[in-house]
Amino acid sequence: MERVKAVIFDMDGLMIDTERLYFDVERLIARNFGKEVKDETLWKMMGRKPLEAITVFAEDLGLDISPRELLSIRDDLFVKKLINEVEAMPGLFDILNSIRGKLKML
Repeated sequence: MERVKAVIFDMDGLMIDTERLYFDVERLIARNFGKEVKDETLWKMMGRKPLEAITVFAEDLGLDISPRELLSIRDDLFVKKLINEVEAMPGLFDILNSIRGKLKML
């Protein structure tokens, strides 16, 4: 039986709560355009490629802006939120500490 030699982490939703950050940013963008985004729209965007998701957003809100430009706005706001507001998911540091020095972490 082979031993585990490395661990690969998927940050999105496992190490940090990116869903909340995306929802906050998308609500902010909607307000900046004088609109309110429904939770239904936000959920419809989940799991899609970024450009496809932001196209759903633009269409549902009736925004007259290109999806690429809107995606750029969203990404800029998301990075700012990520830098200033990100918190680790519960238990993350316990897991990291339990494997530190025992496995490669990629």
